[in-house]
Amino acid sequence: MCGDSLHSIPFYNYYSDIHGKPFTRSHGISFQQLGIPQLELEHLGDCFTEAEIWKTIKELPNDRVPGPGGFTCIFYKVAWPIIKVQILNAFNQLWSLDGRSFYLLNDALMVLLRKTP
Repeated sequence: MCGDSLHSIPFYNYYSDIHGKPFTRSHGISFQQLGIPQLELEHLGDCFTEAEIWKTIKELPNDRVPGPGGFTCIFYKVAWPIIKVQILNAFNQLWSLDGRSFYLLNDALMVLLRKTP
């Protein structure tokens, strides 16, 4: 079988027919001729920076809640020096697809306090 070509092997033909044959495009679209600007996307895969996250937080309206946590944007702005390390870690884990500790985001501790007169 070493001397046989791949095209004479039945399973090659079967899967080749399923997946189709490669083709070349006969027409193309030139976005430059259409006047559509080309975006610079080479840094799209880079990790989030503290400056990018802080810039986004500063642009959020103060009285809005950006997520289900219940914290308004003014909270993030005022508490940024205290919480920025944790926020940066969360973004970096999200970027690297490391979700091992994301279960902690949905954990809550409830403490029942006795009422006093």
